[in-house]
Amino acid sequence: MINLYSDSIVAYTPVENRECQRNIHLDWICGLLIIHMIGGHIAQFMHERYILDSVFFFFMPWFFFKSGMFHKIKKEDVIIIKSAKRLLIPFIVFSLIGELFLMFKLIGLERYTLSEFGIRVFKYAIYNGICEGNLPLWFLLTLFMDKICFNLLQLKQISHVSIIIGSFLVAIFLRYLKINFPPYCISFFTGLFFYSMGFYLKNFQYSRWLFFLSILAVLSITLFMPTFINMRDSTVRYGNFVIWFPYALSGIIVINNLVKNIPYLLNISLIIKIGQNSMPIYVTHWIILSIVEIVLMLIGVQSRSVFMWVMIFACIIVLPLLTYFINRYCKSVVGV
Repeated sequence: MINLYSDSIVAYTPVENRECQRNIHLDWICGLLIIHMIGGHIAQFMHERYILDSVFFFFMPWFFFKSGMFHKIKKEDVIIIKSAKRLLIPFIVFSLIGELFLMFKLIGLERYTLSEFGIRVFKYAIYNGICEGNLPLWFLLTLFMDKICFNLLQLKQISHVSIIIGSFLVAIFLRYLKINFPPYCISFFTGLFFYSMGFYLKNFQYSRWLFFLSILAVLSITLFMPTFINMRDSTVRYGNFVIWFPYALSGIIVINNLVKNIPYLLNISLIIKIGQNSMPIYVTHWIILSIVEIVLMLIGVQSRSVFMWVMIFACIIVLPLLTYFINRYCKSVVGV
């Protein structure tokens, strides 16, 4: 039997996990959050509210935090080249593939002309900093900018605390002055905040008293002001933007400690395999969902439940096959 998630593949996540393959609990969390992400995007295609957003309110900040945990200070040219290989190459390749299928949808099903499609793509990319055909890839571009910026500030010997406080204050300043063009400006600073916190707390996060305080913070905020922020454009789904920072940070610390200290969770090897192979899953799942949507629209399916179940089965069947193919034949397109 072919092992679609082969042990021979170097462990990595959408962030870059080759440095952290020894930390299996992080792979487990990554796998869980990747499954959560796919479920959320299926709900997005269905135009339905995704209830698990209330549970994994720290979802996107976790990936910035985890990446910051394993940041190594390098020369400017080295960090740019290395980060471009791991983040920008998959961003460009799979954005273009996503745009191709978006073109099929808009021109074939919604009767756009080629010129209208080109104008739409250009305007969307300029305003949002990403391609409409593969929306989740905003994370790769933002992470790339945060890594370069954080590394530069470290080379200039700017203290971690200054970076954390500065990124926090700038994000709040932009949010409350409603300076949301381009919308990825705020996500750059929120990403930099969690990236810096990951670097600063990479070992300290596992102290018992910080774990205890984080549990109290999560319980208190959940009880009195639960908050969820769409990190890509800093939209407040509910709650308070400022509260979201300590809320998400506390959630990250809690889940990192819980999974690390509950060994039997790590026996669920499938979740670990998903975490270890999350980059190909991450960059291709939106495209698979788009293809399913196009095919079902072409054959005239209108039932939401049919859309949902076909998308679920497509992800279960196709994503492992794509992961195997990419890891076996073209690892360079996912930054390896």
